[in-house]
Amino acid sequence: MAHPLFRRVFVLVLDSVGIGELPDAAAYRDEGSDTLGNIAFAIPLHIPHLNALGLSRIRPLDHLEPAAEPAGAFGRMAEASPGKDSVTGHWELMGIVLNRPFPTFPQGFPDETIRAFEQRIGRRTLGNTVASGTQILNDLGPEHMRTGFPIVYTSADSVFQIAAHESVIPVPELYRMCEIAYTMVGEGLGVARVIARPFVGEPGHFSRTSNRHDYALPPTGLTLLDRLTAAGIPVLAIGKIRDLFGGKGISRSIHTGSDAEGMDAVDRAITEATGGLVFVNLVDFDTKYGHRNDVAGYAANLERFDQRLGAILPRLQPDDLLVLTADHGNDPSTTSTDHSREYVPLLVYGAQVRPGADLGVRDTFADLGQTLADIFGVGPLPNGRSFLGDFVAPRRSPVMASIREDLERREQLTLAPLAAKSVATRGRLRPEPEDQIRPAFQRDRDRIVHCKAFRRLKHKTQVFFAPAGDHYRTRLTHTLEVSQIARTIAKVLSLHEELTEAIALGHDLGHTPFGHQGERVLNDLMPGGFEHYEQSLRIVNVLERDGEGLNLTWEVREGIGKHSKGKQGAPVGPDVDNRPSTLEGQIARVADLIAYVNHDIDDAVRAGILKQDWLPAAPLAVLGHTHSARIGCMVGDVVTETLAGGLDVIRMSDPVLEALLDLRRFMFSAVYENDRSTAEFKKAAGILEGLWEKVQERPEQFLDRRTLDAEGLDAAARDFLAGMTDRYAVALYEHLFIPKPWIDLAGRWKDSGD
Repeated sequence: MAHPLFRRVFVLVLDSVGIGELPDAAAYRDEGSDTLGNIAFAIPLHIPHLNALGLSRIRPLDHLEPAAEPAGAFGRMAEASPGKDSVTGHWELMGIVLNRPFPTFPQGFPDETIRAFEQRIGRRTLGNTVASGTQILNDLGPEHMRTGFPIVYTSADSVFQIAAHESVIPVPELYRMCEIAYTMVGEGLGVARVIARPFVGEPGHFSRTSNRHDYALPPTGLTLLDRLTAAGIPVLAIGKIRDLFGGKGISRSIHTGSDAEGMDAVDRAITEATGGLVFVNLVDFDTKYGHRNDVAGYAANLERFDQRLGAILPRLQPDDLLVLTADHGNDPSTTSTDHSREYVPLLVYGAQVRPGADLGVRDTFADLGQTLADIFGVGPLPNGRSFLGDFVAPRRSPVMASIREDLERREQLTLAPLAAKSVATRGRLRPEPEDQIRPAFQRDRDRIVHCKAFRRLKHKTQVFFAPAGDHYRTRLTHTLEVSQIARTIAKVLSLHEELTEAIALGHDLGHTPFGHQGERVLNDLMPGGFEHYEQSLRIVNVLERDGEGLNLTWEVREGIGKHSKGKQGAPVGPDVDNRPSTLEGQIARVADLIAYVNHDIDDAVRAGILKQDWLPAAPLAVLGHTHSARIGCMVGDVVTETLAGGLDVIRMSDPVLEALLDLRRFMFSAVYENDRSTAEFKKAAGILEGLWEKVQERPEQFLDRRTLDAEGLDAAARDFLAGMTDRYAVALYEHLFIPKPWIDLAGRWKDSGD
């Protein structure tokens, strides 16, 4: 009976991605081989999703900080079978442990074998040596093209390879030759594989094509694949899996010409597969980079895979299981061009996987097959020990754990690997007991909503000063629109919604009265200047709760502090210094710009400052001609570009980003710096300048004594003025500077000093 938690399992074999030499590596002349380790030492790898799953927790890798809270289970597996070839490795993954290696031919194949083969195909051959596939094309390719003789060669693996130029020997004829060779050296000598190696190009510029085809011996016994198909459980093979198993135990196969095509097939399978095993081999690591000693190319392919991985992780269903592993090593940093005898990584991820589970060192690749047999209820297999119980998250009764802990566990199970997690927060300014119900970021969101500074946003200007109409935005409604846009993006990307919302709700707490005009006035008056984002941080860190602050988590505070983009800055892109560390903070940063550019257009048209047909045509052609169309376009673009890029940083496409920035530039010239819309703000500037002088004259009447004593007069005056609403500032100015009939003074502003 199949395990109730899993409906589909995706096994991705990163061909040759080993992770350190096995104890018997010396017997294979592979001392010092360490595919991942040596690559990471030579080139700093940007593989955030693999790392988040726990890759560098398997063993340390240079330039990669081990994930403090891995999103998946992690371990490594040793090969029990003798050998280090793809057939042996894949068979062992599916449950077959060989007791002797496949034969190899370090001196080339016997003369009698080659003569018999030549007689069968009706032409002579070239080569019959151990060689690198690329080098032998350079050496013998021209002669092959002149004579029409196929090139025969082998390697340290048990393989009979036939290379031919597609214009000299057509691919169907090459396949016929391989079929003949298979009956002679496969069935006859026990060679593991015959491989067709078609190529194209001119001398000095030959390249292999995707028409490669492997003819492998069938497995020596029943594999997990046979068990699955016999039980009616579908097995989808992607890449060269079908070839490696001689077509046995495969329900359907998809041939691929590259790792990119392989991941495209995985994308489709996530959408289309209804159940069973999706078994994938990504061969480019091995054939294009390992065998060619291309360290930089291998590193780049790891980073490309990591990007694709980031895009598929959020699409996995709650009853899916993802397994990442390899079949052997092929260290491109060594002098050898052959496979290497290494451990292979084991990463397991899914909603039902206990994050951070350490699977240890497995004695055989067959442990994976046994685990899958356990999941699908077709075991036991003759070899291997299941590790299912080591990673399945235990079902807990609410009686056994607090509500908060259950919510935190839900975050670990459902959010993307690079999403912020409440349990992994970098902490608060001051330690405090956890809430019994709410995780840390949810608690921060609630603290912001209930603070005084948030309530004051209701009466602070967004664009238009003290608008009489009910439908104009204020700083509060702007904040709510930012929050809505940001949370939508976070939800779709499987990121932390409450953290995103907390940053969005808190990002403008420090805004002055009268919008950015007020900020400019305080910047001129305050020694050292004034920035609203700095004041927002000061509010949550110091000013709220009578000087104690809200004591928010580091992630929320960092997101608030890095939300601002200025007049020229972009919300996404290479400005790493101003980019929030969390993806959630990056979302809030881009949502702020999406919100204000669009709703400010709406308000400007309502106020008669703009007409709809004055808007620039070029950005509207990209973004849309209505408020909702533009927001929908930009939100959709952020989601699709971020997923396509691997969900490691928040992105926008170049056309959409440039259209947004064009629209912002237009708004500065037409609205934000327009004489008509800013006329009242010039009066407002005089109000703040007058209040600054007055409160400094009488600090004991207006300013906070604690701030005066600790930080001085200017800091106390800044906090007082920045915290005002528009109407409070106007009313106080009127009281202090506008003459009134004496009868109106009673009871209004006691002890005015006049």
